[in-house]
Amino acid sequence: MANKTLGYILMGVGLVIFALSYPGIRAVVGVPIPASVGDNYILVLGLVLLAAGAFIGFRKSGAEQAKEVPIYEGHGKERKLVGIQRLGK
Repeated sequence: MANKTLGYILMGVGLVIFALSYPGIRAVVGVPIPASVGDNYILVLGLVLLAAGAFIGFRKSGAEQAKEVPIYEGHGKERKLVGIQRLGK
């Protein structure tokens, strides 16, 4: 759960930095960026943070093991359910 929150935060920060890579948006917001830092570097940083946040936020937490599995007897259409086996706790 904490990893998903961290991923969403990284995505938000990456999106803000990505938006700030455009001079027009920086002028409207009023955020000064040093001239030595190019717009392309800011753009790449924003995209990297956005991609890392998406990877962390949308990643599945792991494979889940089935809690119960059916036990069948027979083959094909003749197959009958004879029980359910519980796995682990």
